[in-house]
Amino acid sequence: LYRGYKKRNVELDLQSENPPSCLSGSKVSVSAFDFETINDEATLREVHDYTFKRSNLLDRVIRARKLHHSHFFAIDNDYGHQRYLDQFQNERHVLLKALEKIGKRAVALMHEQIQWYDWDKKFQEEEEKHGASESKKVKLESLLFKRHQKEIARHQRELKHRKDKKRQEEYLHEEYTQRLSEMSEEEQDEWDPIKDVYGYEKDNYVDLIKFFLMLKDEKDSDEHDDNPGIVAADSAAPVAPTGKVLSKSAKKRARKTNAEEKKMADPSFQTADGRGSNVIEMETRQQMRERLSKPVKFERESGYYFDDSGQPGINATTPVLPDAEIDQLLVEVAEIKNFLFCRLLLSQATLLSIALETDSIEDFLERSEVTREHLRDLCLKLERPNLQDVRDACADFIRERDGIVEEQTPNVEDKDDIDGSDKRANNPYLISMMPEHGVLDFGRTTDESQYPRTRTRSKVCGHYMYNYRSEKALNRGGWFHFSVIAKDSDLFDAVELCRNWNEFFELNILCCFHYFPAPKWTRFTGDMRRQQLMQLGFIPYFTGDKAEKVTHYAQTGSRGMARRSHAVVEMRSFICGHVKRDDPVSRRFIQYLSNETWELRALVRDRKTGHILIQPPKDELWLVREKSGWGRASRNEFSIVSEVGATFFEQMVSQPSTKICI
Repeated sequence: LYRGYKKRNVELDLQSENPPSCLSGSKVSVSAFDFETINDEATLREVHDYTFKRSNLLDRVIRARKLHHSHFFAIDNDYGHQRYLDQFQNERHVLLKALEKIGKRAVALMHEQIQWYDWDKKFQEEEEKHGASESKKVKLESLLFKRHQKEIARHQRELKHRKDKKRQEEYLHEEYTQRLSEMSEEEQDEWDPIKDVYGYEKDNYVDLIKFFLMLKDEKDSDEHDDNPGIVAADSAAPVAPTGKVLSKSAKKRARKTNAEEKKMADPSFQTADGRGSNVIEMETRQQMRERLSKPVKFERESGYYFDDSGQPGINATTPVLPDAEIDQLLVEVAEIKNFLFCRLLLSQATLLSIALETDSIEDFLERSEVTREHLRDLCLKLERPNLQDVRDACADFIRERDGIVEEQTPNVEDKDDIDGSDKRANNPYLISMMPEHGVLDFGRTTDESQYPRTRTRSKVCGHYMYNYRSEKALNRGGWFHFSVIAKDSDLFDAVELCRNWNEFFELNILCCFHYFPAPKWTRFTGDMRRQQLMQLGFIPYFTGDKAEKVTHYAQTGSRGMARRSHAVVEMRSFICGHVKRDDPVSRRFIQYLSNETWELRALVRDRKTGHILIQPPKDELWLVREKSGWGRASRNEFSIVSEVGATFFEQMVSQPSTKICI
């Protein structure tokens, strides 16, 4: 061990003295070097090999110094040891950043003429912009091992069981002398005991990734066995001394640190840049099988529902899926997770070139170029992926399974426009009396069904990926898989990921008829009023129907002991919803509403342009109004408490169901 320790330090010094020619004449560091100036692939390969070799060598030096310090120093004194390690760790972090830049430049040289690269470059730039810092990744790594302690402990028990057989003193001495007698001096120098000490760390991440991707089944571990400590280099948090009294500022910093760790541990507290409410927790095959084999309880409010929408009552549950259907569903979910893993590789510049060369995910994980840090970053993202990434993976699976079907431009004809049987409607005199755009001016209409798209396929870890991010609407089968994988999502989360109106409308219809086997997707199952409104092309997202409970009239006469007084509060019931844009059925529906002024008040607003198509008079925009005082009520004027205006629009936009991407 000491021999290898000294040898690595000498090799590191020799490598520093002999950098590549393009780096030796540069006055800037490797992280600030402009690799865009390198146009020769051979030169770029030389720089990459030098940087990659030095990064691995630094990793070995850091680990060896830690192990050497723990073996040869009984008392934990610093002696400048930690400062020396920090210097090496900072240099290695700089080299890792340089490797990312080299990887981007290498991909640019190989795929400069392919449109697929321009599309993938956006993902890499976004990942570099919003990527987490190294300290945050270390904390997330520690939390990751705590959440999956069972699997890591099982893996380490197996490793310990294998090592216990070899760690008997006589056997080790005999094996060591025999190995040295068979090895030459050069082979003895190449033998590195650091591999035997830290070699299992990469296997921990590989096992976790395989569990997340359902590449192997979960093995039940014995809960009564001793739980060995989870060894994760660079991930152990420092422990504060117990006997030391902390100051107020130190306690404040400690509370802040604990709050940040709780936020990282619980995804519901996170924001969109890391892990937030728009993420899910990945399940293993056994966990998903157990969940699907249990009935789902309806999570819907009390009201009127159809009889065929499920069992009646508050505690109604859905029927259990058959075993054969669960088996087929698990196979398809595993394939979708493989596509999700390939999607994550697109944002990693250093791993993309390796992924393009391998034929399977197993081969990719076994490549020596894939380091422990790479697997750590992939494992953190794969454990709790973003909902958008899950939807894109479902779309990739559907496109690979069913093939690409060209979208046909919907040819919608309005029969009233082409029917010329009514002679009065075709009278030129009557036509001249009508406005140019009809009863209502809907503005300039657009045909959103025609978009130019260029498709390019590329093979990533044996899976073909396309150069666009699911422009096409996801069909019902894809959304079914989405609801199974994202078990804690609901209809509102899916609505935010919709691409067009037809996809949005179909999701609402399927939810009403209980198509999705997830509890939070059963909120509108069998809702009679919602189904009737959707038959008109109107999809509600907010309803205020408490007008009868709020409205009241109180008035006293003039013959009592007190003066005549009154107190009146009036409220209107209202409903907010969406209708399809640039659709003849929606236009006819809006025109009918504009003519029913004695029954209701209608305000139609174009969400895309902000243009208001129809609205009632300003004195009829109120929702809640009141008046009170002395004398007759008819002589007093109402004061408006709430009305439809800019504030009302902001409140409605803040509703989760209004955030649609159409």
